[in-house]
Amino acid sequence: MNNVVSENNTVDISKILDDILKDENYKNDDESLFKCVFSRIEPKVIIKIEGKNYHSSFPASFAQSLVEIQDNFYRAVSIALFGEENLKRLNSDHRARFQLTFSIENGSTEVESDFKNSLINLVSTAMVDMSPKLKVGMIVALALIASGTFIAWKHLQANSENTKEIEQTKRLNFAIEKMMENNEKNINAILRGVKDADKATINDIEYSKADIEDANRRAERVAHKSETFIGEFRIYGVETKHEVVNKFTLSNKNTGEFSALFDEDQFKQDDIDKIWDAVKNKRVIKLTLSLDKQENKIKQSTILSID
Repeated sequence: MNNVVSENNTVDISKILDDILKDENYKNDDESLFKCVFSRIEPKVIIKIEGKNYHSSFPASFAQSLVEIQDNFYRAVSIALFGEENLKRLNSDHRARFQLTFSIENGSTEVESDFKNSLINLVSTAMVDMSPKLKVGMIVALALIASGTFIAWKHLQANSENTKEIEQTKRLNFAIEKMMENNEKNINAILRGVKDADKATINDIEYSKADIEDANRRAERVAHKSETFIGEFRIYGVETKHEVVNKFTLSNKNTGEFSALFDEDQFKQDDIDKIWDAVKNKRVIKLTLSLDKQENKIKQSTILSID
C-alpha cells in the first residue's frame, strides 16, 4: 500500500486530493472513491502496549480508554448527522453503523481500531447531497484524521445553491474539527488507561514510561475553572435529587450534552412553570448556567436563570 502519511505525521492534503481527482480509477462514484482513498490512507489507530501486565491481556482501565475513543467518534458522527454534539440523537441503528472495530493481535497487546467501515457509512448517510469534489475532500480529511494525522483544515464551501449540500457541508466541516480535537483526547485517554505500562506506541509514535506517568499526573492536577454560559437548550432527561432539586440532562450544539442542577427554591413560580413546560413539550429554552469545567469538560453545572 502506498500510504501518504509521512514520517513527521503530517501530510499535504491538497496533493492527495489532486491525485485522487486525476486518478483514472476514480469514476465520480462512491465505490471508486473508497478504493482511491483507502489505497492511499489507512484510517486506523494502532496501539501497542509493553509492560508486565500487558502480555495478551490488559486492565479494565485500558478497556475504558477504548470506550472513550468510540464515544468521541460518536460525538463527531452526531455533529455530521444532526449538527449538534448529542449522543442521545444516535439510536441503536446509528450506533451499530458507526461502531468501530477493535482487534487484538494474538499473543501480544496490540490493539487496532479500524474506522474504514464507519467512514463508508458516514458517506452514505451524511454526504448524499454533496458534489463529488466536496465528497472527496471530506472523506480524505476524515480518513487522515482517523489515522492520527494532523492536518491544517480550512472549511470547504459548497459551490452551489443546493440548500441540502450547503447544510451537509457545514455539518461535516464541524465534524472534522471535532475529529481533530478527538485525536488529542484519544491519546490522553490511552495513556491514562495504561498507567502501569513501560511503553505505549500509538501509530508509530512512542510514549515512554515517563510520558505515561506525566499524562496521568496532568490528568490528576488539571485545574477547574468556572464560567457563566448563556444559550438555548433542550432538556432530555430529569432525575430528582431532592423534593425541590432536580438534575436535568441538557444539550446545546456548542456544549454538547451534560447535566445541570435546578433548585426550585431559587426561582419564581413563573420560571418553574416555564422550564417544566419545556421538559414536557420538548421545547428549546434559553438558560443562564454556571459551569465548572476541567480540561474543557463540564464537570458540574447549575441553572442560574431562565430567560
